[in-house]
Amino acid sequence: MRNVLALVLAVSVSLSLPLSVAVPAHGASRSGGEKQSTRGLEYVALGDSFSSGLGLPDPVSNSPSFCHRSTINFPHRVARTLGLTLKDATCAGATTSNVISSPLKYGTGSSPPQSGSLSSRTAVVTITIGGNDLGFVDATKSCVALGPEGPLLLAKAPDCRSLFVRGGSDELSQRIDSAVVHGTDASPNGLVKTFATIAKKAPHARVFVIGYPTIMPDPSHIPAGGCFDARLSGTDLADAHAVNIFPFTDTDTKYLNSIEQKLDAATGTAARAAGFTYISLLHSTAANSACAPVKKRFLNGVSIDRSSSGSVVLRAGSLHPDDLGTAFLADTVAPEIAAAFPAKTSRAPRPAAFPWSPIWIGAAGVLVLSLPLVVFLGRRRRRRTTPMP
Repeated sequence: MRNVLALVLAVSVSLSLPLSVAVPAHGASRSGGEKQSTRGLEYVALGDSFSSGLGLPDPVSNSPSFCHRSTINFPHRVARTLGLTLKDATCAGATTSNVISSPLKYGTGSSPPQSGSLSSRTAVVTITIGGNDLGFVDATKSCVALGPEGPLLLAKAPDCRSLFVRGGSDELSQRIDSAVVHGTDASPNGLVKTFATIAKKAPHARVFVIGYPTIMPDPSHIPAGGCFDARLSGTDLADAHAVNIFPFTDTDTKYLNSIEQKLDAATGTAARAAGFTYISLLHSTAANSACAPVKKRFLNGVSIDRSSSGSVVLRAGSLHPDDLGTAFLADTVAPEIAAAFPAKTSRAPRPAAFPWSPIWIGAAGVLVLSLPLVVFLGRRRRRRTTPMP
């Protein structure tokens, strides 16, 4: 009897043993984890002063001083966050032609065409461009007013809108529709040609075109008392000296904001047509313009100096992102880039369900069928060992 029972158990165990070995322990997993897909990728930053960091401290060494590249500009911050290998080709004052093929010259210095930094190895590109093609800095300088109702400092007019809008024709809007987007015949320039050049020279790159933050507030963000805040007096150029002010009438503030919106829309259309990602900042920075309360501003105010020749100049960094604004820009751009390169994750195998395989079913059947035999042999043994009366 003991031998028969042992045989039955052995058969059952032998049938189930291979399955027991094949099933992993509950919760077992291989070592591993999330890997940052962007680490080590080549990142080329292109663009103008809003990318280079005009007005920020910590200049990049071995870089043309007139480019005003800073080690804390948004491309450097993004590169550090994502582990990218950065080539910073940005330069203050750059136009689309300086990205495509023309060097940017300043005095005796020169910065080569920015697209020369691109190659088939480039994986990520960011660019801010178009503001200098429009002439936005010169436009804002001409809009500096002596009072909330004008007149202008540099022209005999109540506001600069009257200088650019005549007979129903808006000069700055026309520039956006023509020269900024499509370029001119003078040299290869314009957003369309710029984006085509980037696509050709960096065929494998993910390109992110960054719009400008809100500089002039939209009407809903102009305070009840207006934005004008200036300590200018007199009408002589000798009086033109002030720091961190907002010397624009409400009329010009609204007008320049409308120009910002048109430039943003045109740039976004051109970027998307090229297959690039466009990151608009106008809505997300609407409450952080140069007119906003100091603690909420993302940009410096206007600082005005008088040159040795007597002309009025805007100090470097005027109406450009400060440290807070640059941090916001980096925090906005970095997740967009990261999302384009999903991290690879090692997943633990799912816990196996109980293996109700045919072998297990067969083993159970053997046990059930063996029970009558065990009972029969047990009774027979008892009969043999029970003494006769």
